[in-house]
Amino acid sequence: MRVLWQRSVATAAAAPRGFDGSPEVPPSVQTLEVRVTPAGVPPTRVFVAATGSRVQVNGIPTGVVAVQLYGYDVPVADRDQIVTQALPPSFASGPKSVEIAPYAITNAGVFELLAQPFVTEFYPPPGATGIARFASVEFVIATAGGTIDQAGINIDVNGLVIVKAGVTDPDAGLIPCDDDLGEPCSPGGDQGLTGFLFFYDTPTPYPPEAPVGVFVSAVDSGGQAVAYSYGFTTSTAEALVVGPGAGQATEAP
Repeated sequence: MRVLWQRSVATAAAAPRGFDGSPEVPPSVQTLEVRVTPAGVPPTRVFVAATGSRVQVNGIPTGVVAVQLYGYDVPVADRDQIVTQALPPSFASGPKSVEIAPYAITNAGVFELLAQPFVTEFYPPPGATGIARFASVEFVIATAGGTIDQAGINIDVNGLVIVKAGVTDPDAGLIPCDDDLGEPCSPGGDQGLTGFLFFYDTPTPYPPEAPVGVFVSAVDSGGQAVAYSYGFTTSTAEALVVGPGAGQATEAP
């Protein structure tokens, strides 16, 4: 199979007449997933480093299968995180029906991967444990194609609505970011992303040794959407908070 990646931000933002693709791997993709789903069988998921435009997958059963490709901004060495935390992809293709012939190499053709709104640069990371009860929740909502619609952003933290239709809680913020202009979205600003930096500082400590759930949904200017849930677990240690007198501290209940 051959892989083409969406490359034009202007094309994605302006309802293109056709796909504008390139074999060059975008800087926001480090891992490529080939997901093959035979009828009535759980999918086979193959992860490879996204270093070229051609991919070969072996051991696929014969017959008609659905093939879909995804690109992720995490290294292939961290592919277990992609699976266990269901990380959202930065690029994705539509599914394609492919006939797998017995004892032969099947050319699945060309796959066109569109930039997707995705969530990245988490703190705390998804699945983390032993997190301070006053920890700030931070992440980036971004895309490599078009822009993120602020009015389409919704975020819940620990069961509380923190962002609704782009309007933030007083203890939270959405800061516009752009890797080419002003505040970068990615470390080093070299992934060609635009979007928002999110932060939330809880006014009261989370319960000790408790799961804290986070949900985020967003839509980009091309109509692509992301909805992602993850969580982390707090520590047993009591958080210290400023007491009523200067220089004093008390343990949070």
